[in-house]
Amino acid sequence: MAEADVRYKAADGKSGRVLILRLRPGSDLIKGIIQACQDHNLKNGYIASCIGSLKNSIFSYGAPDSSTKSGSGFGPLLTFNHLTEFIGGQGSICHNEKGEVIIHFHGFLCDKGHIYGGHFDKPGNIICTTMEIAIHEVLGVEMTRPFDSEIDQNHLDPKKV
Repeated sequence: MAEADVRYKAADGKSGRVLILRLRPGSDLIKGIIQACQDHNLKNGYIASCIGSLKNSIFSYGAPDSSTKSGSGFGPLLTFNHLTEFIGGQGSICHNEKGEVIIHFHGFLCDKGHIYGGHFDKPGNIICTTMEIAIHEVLGVEMTRPFDSEIDQNHLDPKKV
């Protein structure tokens, strides 16, 4: 088997502030993270930890898609309209060309002993009792998610500033 080439883009920066956030019952997970980042002027960073519970959840997972350049896409949206335990999540905090916060977030939840995971990037993930989140700011790196024509998707593009 031939070795795969290694291709990457990286930019080194420094740790900035740490934002500790609790989203309260009835809050939307993604909207809440975006609002907290906007309120604290945090545009580049990562979500290091996220645990809590959801009373409604909506997410998707990666799936083969032969119609795309990369051969990957997303499966159908999965929804749960009852209590689930959100057992872990992490992601990146980027911004677009207008400076608006963009979240790329993956997570896992437990529903009656079964574990599900995927992209939790759509509105509709509603907090049941709490969501406890640790966000780390990255300084000296601009984190955006422009369109990547090689794979026809938006992905992280870190640049040193």
